Amino acid sequence: MSSPVYRARRAHLDDLPALKALWEAMRFPGADLEKHLTDFQVVHEANHPIVGAVGFQMAQRHGRIHSEAFSDFGITDQARPLLWARIQTLCTNHGIHRVWTQEHVPFWIQNGFQPAAPTLLEKLPEAWDRAPNRHSHRFHFADARSRIIRVPHDRDGRALFDPE
Repeated sequence: MSSPVYRARRAHLDDLPALKALWEAMRFPGADLEKHLTDFQVVHEANHPIVGAVGFQMAQRHGRIHSEAFSDFGITDQARPLLWARIQTLCTNHGIHRVWTQEHVPFWIQNGFQPAAPTLLEKLPEAWDRAPNRHSHRFHFADARSRIIRVPHDRDGRALFDPE
């Protein structure tokens, strides 16, 4: 038996019933998340409903990964890299410099996320809850510039523009 082939894409209106079921299973505030449907990236098998999703909110030059949910957590080793690739593309396309999350799983640590010191939390956009113990997890961050965004240089090695 062959392994399923999963794909990641942006959520759309047809995904709402499946997303609501995932959010309910995870005890997430579905009514609040529904208002931000297109912030979600989803994983699905061809011609099948979604099996996982993660929210990605952008503010200023920051991105926030939130509300990770899967119908079967046994597929996370296949699904998370697909979702992370989508998020990296969004970061590149939207000029995101720092990515934040309160998701507390080894995958994010292995992909460059570090615990955020209280002084670094001051850089978190005000629109987001800055409480370090929200959901019982500390904020973690990754510097998207060093991992994603490539700054062009001239022949002498000087940056052609400042990404900040």
